[in-house]
Amino acid sequence: MTLEEYECPIKEIHSVGQFIEAIENNPRIDDYACFRGEAKDFGKKRLTASGLRSMTTSRNVILCQDFYSEVHSKLTQNEKENFLAFCQHHGLPTNLLDITSNPLIALFFACYGNDYIINDSYVYGFYGYMTNVTESIKKISFKNIFDTSLDYFYRNKNLKKDILYYLKNSHLAYSNINENNELNKHKYSLLNKWIKILESNDDFDYYPDEILKLIDRSVYSPLLSFERATYQHGKFLFQWYTYYEKQNIIPDCIFQIPSIKKIDILKTLDKLNINRASLFQDYDNIAKYIKEKHGYK
Repeated sequence: MTLEEYECPIKEIHSVGQFIEAIENNPRIDDYACFRGEAKDFGKKRLTASGLRSMTTSRNVILCQDFYSEVHSKLTQNEKENFLAFCQHHGLPTNLLDITSNPLIALFFACYGNDYIINDSYVYGFYGYMTNVTESIKKISFKNIFDTSLDYFYRNKNLKKDILYYLKNSHLAYSNINENNELNKHKYSLLNKWIKILESNDDFDYYPDEILKLIDRSVYSPLLSFERATYQHGKFLFQWYTYYEKQNIIPDCIFQIPSIKKIDILKTLDKLNINRASLFQDYDNIAKYIKEKHGYK
């Protein structure tokens, strides 16, 4: 899927002021909106969680399990309860995609990094309906927390009920289906089919990829004790997946930042105290910020 195929507005941004104005002038961007910055157009891997970019989800499970075996004795109760987010926070591959409620922070992450001279960057905005899956994730027993696939949800009796709830309360369920739109009519028919099947609890052939196309974008917002998440106003998009497919994350708006404008934007953001030091606040990143500010590589 190309950027143009998202069928949402793409606005070119040349300054922080223009970006703020664009945010403020969009009436649909409210206090619940979220944003993600990406350093370039990653093509097929655009808006894809790190653990789903190669679809080797079994390897991701092993990595997270090994990580837990090494660090479990040092974890706080909060870190144990939110270990999936803890793995994401420390760079392990998961099905979580970092987002922020602060658009300027997303703008920083779009512009910062080794690609800022070569490639245009993008900030993706999400302000449409999103399902909150936070309570569902809490229901997953710890030994299975690394398997957050739709297949696992379906096999688990309690989580299967959550899938039904998400479908019955989805944006599609409340939409006015355009009779002239065959795609919408087909999806609406599938939605009603799966609601009836899940309500019946009968045995039937399971086609997870069909359900995957019906579930809304989902947000995961646990109460985190990781300081970095607080500094970055962070939460996560929970990207659903099966053993063969992953959910496509569709933004509601896109801001494109030309490569030649990134340095000026980063300088302005620095004056607003949005920089590597303020967003990470550990000694290593503060030291790297000081070095970069004084021209050291």
